Amino acid sequence: MSGVDGERWLRVTAVPMMAGDTVTGGVAVLQDVTQERSAQIALQILAARNREILESISDAFYAVDAQWRLTYINRKAEEIWGRSRRDLLGLNLWEAFPATFEPQAHDAHLRAAETREVVRMETGSAIRGHWIDLTIYPAADGLSVYFRDISERKTAEDRLRESEERHRAILDSVLDYAIFTTDGEGRIETWPRGAEAVFGWSAAEAVGRHAAITFVPEDRDAGVPDAELAEARDTGFAANVRWHRRKDGRRVFIEGSTRPLRGDGAEPLGYLKVGQDVTQRRQWEGRQTVLVAELQHRTRNLIAVVRSMADKTMRRAADLGDFREKFRDRLEALARVQGLLSRLDEHDRVTFDELVRTELTALGVPDAGPERVVLDGPAGIRLRSGTVQTLAMALHELATNAAKYGALHQPEGQLVLSWRFEANGEGDRPWLHIDWREHGVVMPDPGTAPHGSGQGRELIERALPYQLKARTSYALEEDGVRCTISIAVSATVADG
Repeated sequence: MSGVDGERWLRVTAVPMMAGDTVTGGVAVLQDVTQERSAQIALQILAARNREILESISDAFYAVDAQWRLTYINRKAEEIWGRSRRDLLGLNLWEAFPATFEPQAHDAHLRAAETREVVRMETGSAIRGHWIDLTIYPAADGLSVYFRDISERKTAEDRLRESEERHRAILDSVLDYAIFTTDGEGRIETWPRGAEAVFGWSAAEAVGRHAAITFVPEDRDAGVPDAELAEARDTGFAANVRWHRRKDGRRVFIEGSTRPLRGDGAEPLGYLKVGQDVTQRRQWEGRQTVLVAELQHRTRNLIAVVRSMADKTMRRAADLGDFREKFRDRLEALARVQGLLSRLDEHDRVTFDELVRTELTALGVPDAGPERVVLDGPAGIRLRSGTVQTLAMALHELATNAAKYGALHQPEGQLVLSWRFEANGEGDRPWLHIDWREHGVVMPDPGTAPHGSGQGRELIERALPYQLKARTSYALEEDGVRCTISIAVSATVADG
């Protein structure tokens, strides 16, 4: 038995002294076991403390002996497994959870037992379908195993990975935007497909180089790349709207910005650069500016032409009715030529045969039949845009006069309009030679005033040579009007 004497522990062993069957006395042996008892108490306290720690930690814990029998299970393990320790302690681990441990986890237990080394891994757990972080420690009499449920973290990681993949897919699909990042010094760190499409460098070629490679030489010489980063660092934003340079040397206009990527420190971790390729829009804006200026120029010229036309018509009109009729006809002719010009693309030209047929059709001339009107000349001779309006008005005057008084009015009249193209004419330029000839016309008696006004003749003999440097002639012959016009034209001839 054990007793206590003050602060010391004693073990008492008593042996009776016998005489036959009679006890005659006894012998007591006292042994001081204070140190042994203190060690036992300390071990009990330590064990209790360890149990308290194992029960309070957030990790699940279990221990097995060398025969894989479960010797300890904490509350967290009960919670994750959904089973009571009373039902599990003493059972073989593999028998307690048949076919529930993933092969990787099973092999990890065996490896730790065989090598006596710590094994740590993340693996799926068939028990409740969770992900676990598993750490196995070899112990003197078996294994001590800690594990924690990391399903939420793995789900968050999966969502983050999916988000990154979606983000990467978005960046890779936006090919007219260059979106990339640099480090704090401006060296390129990421280079998606959009940046490659806009600037031409591949990711392998661009990453690690300074973003200044995308700037045009004059901006690099002026220190613009570093100034842009400095502005973004100091203000949080820097506009980047300027011409840039592609790998092949061509220029691309970018509308974008640079923003700092902030961390905990005062200096940026890097920079985000976003820019849209608006080169085509920029070119269209430039073309639009030119077209607006051209429209303003043409409008001013057109107003001047209308004013001059009104003045000349008024001077030669017999009365207001005569003025209204002639001025209306000339305005319609002017509108027709403007219609032709408005349908042209930038490099198109009005052709002479198109101009002739438009004017004659408006006057109803084709209805007269081929015996009345003969058109003879090559198709597709391109007229200079600056000559079309004045030449069209001259043709209108000739056709109107012929329709009212000449070959297209009188029953025996005939109009022969021929033209030819001279590739190397005066001044080594291409020229168009036009011959308007009327036949079968009864002309006024000599000395009497010719029919019609002299405005058309004035336009042909004075305006064309002065405005277009044309060579012209106008004559009243015995059987009709004859007019010739020679004018410089475009160097090319349209197909057909």
